[in-house]
This record gives sequence, C-alpha cells and structure tokens, in this order.
Amino acid sequence: MYHFSMFHASHHIVPVSATKVEVEAEASSVETVASKLCPLKIVLDRVVLTSTGVLLGCWQVISGSDPITIRSRLKNALPRAPEKQLYDAAILHTTFARLLGPPRTSFTELLKTSNELQFFHELVNQLNSQFQGFEAVVSELWYVEEYNVLALALNGRMTIRKFKLGCSRD
Repeated sequence: MYHFSMFHASHHIVPVSATKVEVEAEASSVETVASKLCPLKIVLDRVVLTSTGVLLGCWQVISGSDPITIRSRLKNALPRAPEKQLYDAAILHTTFARLLGPPRTSFTELLKTSNELQFFHELVNQLNSQFQGFEAVVSELWYVEEYNVLALALNGRMTIRKFKLGCSRD
C-alpha cells in the first residue's frame, strides 16, 4: 500500500490545534470533497534518490482527478490549514525509504568519496527497470488524525478515516 500526502490540515512545521468538533467538521468536509472526485489511475514514472537520502517514487496521473484540483478543493474545504504545504501542488510522489535518516550533511556529499554512491546508483537503476510503468489506482482520500508528530510516517498513534472517491459532478 502506498500513501500520497495530498494536503495537510496541519503538519509538524505549522501545527494547527483542533477541537473534537473542528476535527469532525474537517473530516466531514474531506468526505464531501472525496465524493466529487474521480479515482486516479497512476503510473510509476521513475524512482529517484534525493540528495538527502530519500528514495522517491514519482508518479504520473493517467486518468481521474488531477492532484492540483484535489489539493485546491481540499484547501477550500480546510481553511484553517497551513498556507505553506510541504510539496508542490502538481507533484504526486511516494516516499519509499529514508536511507540515512536526517542528514548531517548532504547525502551526495557524504557518498562522494566512497563506493556507496555507485551502489545506490545501481540500486535506483535496478528499481527503475523492475518497477517503472507499474500502474495503480488511488480510490480514496484519508483524513488522518495524528496523536504523535509524524504518526503516519513513523507508525505512531492515529485515527484514519477513509473516504471513497465518488466521481459525482458538482
């Protein structure tokens, strides 16, 4: 299973406190948005290794609602959310792994003097040859209430509400 962060009602850089009533209202708003969006058929364009040691899957949307549209509708539905989101609105990616944890120096700088850089280049090439072109369908939006910082990423305490993408018209 892959997770795509589409929009943050709150995040670790700009936390937004919410009462139980506000959480219920937000979840209801996300459900309403989901009912009007179409499932996304996506294809894995490529796997890349960032300079900070993050292994990313970069996806292209073949059909369904565009990520820009999804994020725009969520922004309208969640007006208390941080203005600055953690990604570009057009990008759809999956973090497969964080190979080294938080970097003390750039990942590329760390590996320049070792054979590890070649190892990682070969790993990325192998992953691309095996998985490039893999297709998947995104059929639901999740509203995740995290009780620990980065709970979804770090397997912490959370409540997940799943809303099917309904593809109804406005």
